[in-house]
Amino acid sequence: MIIKSISIKNFKSYYNENVYSFSDGLNIISGHEGAGKSNMFDAFMWALFFRLSNLKKDVILDESNVSYINDRIKNEYFISSSDKTIECEVKVQLEIKKGDELRTYEIVRRKIIFLNKDSLGRNFYERNVWSYEKSELQVSWQDKNFNQREFEGRNAEGELDRIFPEKIRKYIWFQGEQLNELLDFDNKETLRKAVDYISYLSTYENMESVIRNVNNFIDTKVKNKISSNTREKNKFKKLSDRLEQLETNISEAKAKKIKYESDLKELEEEETVQNDKLAVLAGFPELKSKEGQLIGKVESLKNEVSNLNQKEKELFVQKWMFKGTDELYRQAEKEIDKFVEYRLNLISDNDKQLEEGVPGDGLIRKMIKKQHCIICDREALKGSPEYISIVGHLDANKKLKPRDPEIEALYEKVLNLKGKTSQFLFKLKDINKEIQSHKALIANKQIERNKSNSDLKIVREKIKEIIREKGHEVLKMNPANINSTLKRIREDKSKLQKYIFNNASAIQIYSSEKVEKYNEITKLKDPKSGEILEQKLKDYVDHIEHLIKDQTRQEKIELIKSIEHTANEIQRNIAEINNVVIVKVKINPDDYSIDFVDAAGNPNDGHGAQNTLAKMSIINAIVRLSNEKKGEDYPFIADAPTSEFGKEFTDRFLESIANTYKQVIIITKDLVKDINRYKKLSFVSKVDEIEKECIEEVALSTNSITVKK
Repeated sequence: MIIKSISIKNFKSYYNENVYSFSDGLNIISGHEGAGKSNMFDAFMWALFFRLSNLKKDVILDESNVSYINDRIKNEYFISSSDKTIECEVKVQLEIKKGDELRTYEIVRRKIIFLNKDSLGRNFYERNVWSYEKSELQVSWQDKNFNQREFEGRNAEGELDRIFPEKIRKYIWFQGEQLNELLDFDNKETLRKAVDYISYLSTYENMESVIRNVNNFIDTKVKNKISSNTREKNKFKKLSDRLEQLETNISEAKAKKIKYESDLKELEEEETVQNDKLAVLAGFPELKSKEGQLIGKVESLKNEVSNLNQKEKELFVQKWMFKGTDELYRQAEKEIDKFVEYRLNLISDNDKQLEEGVPGDGLIRKMIKKQHCIICDREALKGSPEYISIVGHLDANKKLKPRDPEIEALYEKVLNLKGKTSQFLFKLKDINKEIQSHKALIANKQIERNKSNSDLKIVREKIKEIIREKGHEVLKMNPANINSTLKRIREDKSKLQKYIFNNASAIQIYSSEKVEKYNEITKLKDPKSGEILEQKLKDYVDHIEHLIKDQTRQEKIELIKSIEHTANEIQRNIAEINNVVIVKVKINPDDYSIDFVDAAGNPNDGHGAQNTLAKMSIINAIVRLSNEKKGEDYPFIADAPTSEFGKEFTDRFLESIANTYKQVIIITKDLVKDINRYKKLSFVSKVDEIEKECIEEVALSTNSITVKK
C-alpha cells in the first residue's frame, strides 16, 4: 500500500485547497511549531477514521462540532454574511497491489456548513452560528483495466475498514504522545491485543473450546454405556455423582475465573484511562498552581507599589519638597542668630546704664545734700558741673531705651524657631540618597511586577494551549482524585489477581481429580461387553485437544520470541553508535509483561529516550511481523515520533523504519534546523517544508499553508 497524495481543503489551519504528494520510502514533512504539521496528521485521521487526535479513544466526533473547519474562511463568510456553503474536504489517494492486481483508491470525507440567519451580534467561532450537514464518506477504486467501484455511507465505512483494519490502524498511524496508549508497560493487555491480531491464537482458542465441548459430550456417552453394562452400579453411581460435582465445580471455578479476568480487564482499562488523564494533566496542575502563585504575587506587588507611591506623596509633603532648600535654612539660621544678638544688645545697653548708677540713689542723695562727691572726695557745689553730674546719676534721671513690643513678639516666635533649623538641616542631610533609594525601590518592584505579569501571561498561554489541545475537561480533572482512584484500582487488581490464581489452582485440582475418577469409571466396564467405540473416540479427541494446547502455547512463545528478537535487533541497528546504551526488551509469554534488561540480562528500568526507542521498536516489530504473516504492506505514518531522540538516534531510527516499511511519512518539527542535511541523505526519499501565513485580523489558527520544495 502506498499513499500517493492528500488534498486538504478548509480543514483546521488549511485554507482553501492544499495538495501534498508522497513517494515510496521515507517522506519527511517538516515545519516550525504551529505551522500545521499536526493538523495534516489530523486530516488523515479525520478522512480515514473520522477522528481527531485530541479526542479520547472512546469518544465519537460530534457532527455539530465545526471547530475543525478553517477559521479564516468562516470569518470571511461571517463578515460578508454569505449565503453560500463552506466545504471542508480531505481527499486521500492510495495504491494497493495484490499479486499482479494494482488498484488506485480515492477516499473522500466531506463536511458542509453554512451561516445561520440569526448570526447578528455573534462571533464566527461560535458553534450555534453555523448549520451543518452530516459528513459524507466516499470510497472508490479503479484497476489498471479501468474497472471501477464506488462505495458510499456504511458501505464506504466497510470498505475503508477492509483497507485499514481497525486492529492494525493504531500501530501504523499514531502520534508520539500515544506511545503509552499503544504499549503501556504497566498494562499487559496492550501487547496481548497486538499479539492476538498478528497471530492465530484466537483461532486456536476457538478450536480448543469446540474440542472441549465435543470431549464433554463423548464423556457423557462413555459413562452412559459403562453404566448400562457394569455390575458395580453403586460404585459407578458414586463415581458418576462425584464426576458431575467436579464438572460443576470446574464450571463454577471457570465462570468465576472468567468473571474475575473480565473485571481485571475492566480495571486495567480504567487504569489506562486514569493514567491517560494524568498524562493529559502532565504539567497542568503545576501550571494552575503557578498561575495562582503569580496572581497572588502580582496583586501583592501591585499593593506594594501603591503603598510606596502613597508613602512618596506623604514624604514629599513632609520632607522631599524641601529638597535644595538647605542653603536657605542655613541663611535663615544666621538671620535668626543676628536678630537674637540685636535684641540682646538692646537689653545689654540698658543694663549697662543701670550698672553705671552704682552707688545707689540713697548715697547719691546724701552727696547732693552735702554737695560733696565721696567717690572723688571733692566739692560739688550746687550748679557746678560736678553737682550736675552727681544729680544725673540718679536712676530717675537715666534715659533707658524702651523695648519694642513688635521686636519682643517676634523674639518669642524666633525663640521657637531657633534650634529647629539645625534639626531640619540634619533631616535634609541625606534627602537625595533617600529619594533615590525610594525611587529605585519602586522601580525594582515595578520591574518585578512586570516580570511576574509576563510570567503569568506565558503560564496562561500554556494553560490555554493545553485546554485547546485536550479540551475543557482538564479543568474538571483533579490529580489527587485520579491518584486516589489509581490506588483503589491497584488494590482491587491485586485482589482479583489473587482470586484468579485461586480459581485457576482449583480448576487444576478438580481437573486432575476428574481424570482420576473418570479412569476409575472406565475400569468398571464389563470386560465381556467389548470395546466402547466412544472411548476410543475420546482418546483421539483428548490427543487433538493436547495438540491444540501445545500448538497454541508454541505459537505464542514463538511469536513473543519473534517480537522480542525483532525489536531488539531494530534497537541494536539504531543504536550502533559510540557511547549509546540501550535496554533490551524481555517479554514474558505467559502474561505478556514487558521488562527491560541490560546486556548482561540484569533488570534495568530504562528512561526517556531508551523507553521511547524500546516502544517504537516493539511497534515496528509488530507491524513488520504482521506484514509478513498477512501479506500486507501498510505505510507507517507518525506525528512527532522522535521528540526524545538526539540527532544520531533520530538518523538511525529514521533509517531503520525506512528499511522496515515500503512507505513512511514522518511529520515533525524536530528536523527543521537540520532539514537541508536530511534532503541529501540516501534513505530519505522526499522532504517537504511547510509554513503558515498568519492573517492578523483574525485568530492565529486562521492561516493558509504553503509548501517549500
